[in-house]
Amino acid sequence: MPRNAAFDYPVFLDLTGVDVLVVGGGRIGLRKVRGLARAGARVLLVAPEVSVPFDRTMVVEHRRRPYRSSDLDGMRLVVTATGVPEVDEAVSTDATAAGKWVNAADRPEHCSFILPAIARAAPLTVAVSS
Repeated sequence: MPRNAAFDYPVFLDLTGVDVLVVGGGRIGLRKVRGLARAGARVLLVAPEVSVPFDRTMVVEHRRRPYRSSDLDGMRLVVTATGVPEVDEAVSTDATAAGKWVNAADRPEHCSFILPAIARAAPLTVAVSS
């Protein structure tokens, strides 16, 4: 039986100082912002509005408008979590065409990487995916 090797190579990244685009200001998008900022990434948030209060020091910039393909300029990693399938697909398509690694929340068909569930108990970090 052929085996699907998609997402079968786990990796932990050093995101210190890495420019990362997050598209989407809802609960999931902001959860991604928090995790990326905690990992040391330089996060650019693109969202016309945010659904919950968040610590604005977690982002280097918040562009309060819809996504534009030019938002990808200078980014090394992209996460889209708008909850709007057409927007998330457009971000994924643009990012892939630009050679960026992209994660579309809850849309693995539009991902070049996925984000596992994480449990931390210093100094141990455990990542689990299905």
